Amino acid sequence: MNDPLDEAVALHEEAEALHDDGLYDDALDAARRSLFLFERHSGRDHPDVANVLLLIGAVHEDRSEYAEATAAFERADAILARFADHAEPILVRLRVKSRCRLGGIRRVGGDLVAADRILRDAVELAEQGLRPDDPDVATALNALGVVCKYAGRFDEGARLYQRALAIAERAYGADHPEVATIEHNLGGLAHASGDYRAGIPHARRSVAIREAALGPEHLAVAADAAALAALLEGDGQLDEADALYRRALAVFEARLPAEHYELAVTHNNLGTLAARRGRHDDAERHYATALRIKERLLGADHPDTAMTVRNLAALRAEQGRVDDAVALLRRAYAVFATALGDDHPKTADTVADLQALAPR
Repeated sequence: MNDPLDEAVALHEEAEALHDDGLYDDALDAARRSLFLFERHSGRDHPDVANVLLLIGAVHEDRSEYAEATAAFERADAILARFADHAEPILVRLRVKSRCRLGGIRRVGGDLVAADRILRDAVELAEQGLRPDDPDVATALNALGVVCKYAGRFDEGARLYQRALAIAERAYGADHPEVATIEHNLGGLAHASGDYRAGIPHARRSVAIREAALGPEHLAVAADAAALAALLEGDGQLDEADALYRRALAVFEARLPAEHYELAVTHNNLGTLAARRGRHDDAERHYATALRIKERLLGADHPDTAMTVRNLAALRAEQGRVDDAVALLRRAYAVFATALGDDHPKTADTVADLQALAPR
């Protein structure tokens, strides 16, 4: 008879490979079987249990099942907190990974304060417990950089990403998917700050690296293509942007659930592109789809949901429906002011839009 712990390890490795291939249902099944064996033969509070829980949470997050992801990450983090006094590198790595996952899901949920605190803890753990050039240091720096982007702290985010990129390139080589992840995020930071042209080389490099490693139909490649499209759209390169959005959408529709975050983002962006081209009916349809998905996944009071509300307001203004536009902008402002603060660029931009439409 096979050793059950050997079987648990093999199932965990299988689940990781399936997850990397975007086969989320199969990955979740293998991971749950691995979890059962580890819990039964190692105990419910063993680090190996936490490691499998982190994978289960990651699969749920990639399926836009945020409540399930949060529960898995919280349980893993609680288990690993019991090993805070252990300096073994394998436990340090697990604790860093756990903090990064938990901080990331807090950011997805819109709690940037908690995300920032948890991810700064992850960076500190990595820097104190591992070598300065360790890839897990880069992982923590990259995760904190994402929070800085959403919080509007673009300069700090850029510094964190550049540190992470230098470590990742030394550790993995220039053509590794982990390098592509950071390049993707550097492009996203440029998009958030409005410096679209500066972000395009980062996004193109991300697509090229990941496509060579994973193939053109991989979900991660589609996400890279959609991110590049957003930068090209901002730079006025509308035809290429449109082709890339539609390429990404085809992959997402074929591989993801009907209500998934990536679909919402892509429909939102196709809406902005249609609006720029004066195709108001198409824009309306894409925004409605994006808003419905975001409200279900994130809630009505999430900043990402408010971004689509603000885009819809701009469409209403172009259509001459000023009262509707003002009402939507006020809704978006209330969310931004509460979640991000009055000094955040999104809040300030929404105030400017309101003043242009309804000056006091």
